[in-house]
Amino acid sequence: MQKFDSFLMGMDGRTYVFSRDHFWVLSVKLTLESGPIKISSKWKELKTPIDSAYTNRDGRIVFFRGNQ
Repeated sequence: MQKFDSFLMGMDGRTYVFSRDHFWVLSVKLTLESGPIKISSKWKELKTPIDSAYTNRDGRIVFFRGNQ
């Protein structure tokens, strides 16, 4: 892996790290819990790579790619 596309903190306190077509899950203490995992295995409709992501007030993850 050469670069990360986005990081976000979920409502569960875990950190999600995205790079190209994969993501990793870090625990609250920032230790690796799982990954690499194909993004499409969790978010089937999501086109990759993503540019940015965040968790909104409702606890939903919002992704951005290009101008979308």
